[in-house]
Amino acid sequence: MIRYHLPVKMIVLNNGGIGGDSGSTEPPAPGEIQPPGNLTYGARYDLMVESLGGKGWYVRILKICARRLMRHGTRRTDANQCAAEYPCGT
Repeated sequence: MIRYHLPVKMIVLNNGGIGGDSGSTEPPAPGEIQPPGNLTYGARYDLMVESLGGKGWYVRILKICARRLMRHGTRRTDANQCAAEYPCGT
């Protein structure tokens, strides 16, 4: 999508990741090997998008989630509906 400059907006819910062997919300110890399928706490998909040339935001507050959507071409009603249905970190 980024390569072909398609006007696509993608919303990743639960951007912090889920799972882990211990169920802990603490990051793994430095050098600790994680299983390949482990979704670790603190995953930053917004940075992955930026590395591909897109624009990503790490949002934890509902109002900021709606503001970011509206600032980048989403209609106000769509942004409010999305933010109400899918609270970002609230």
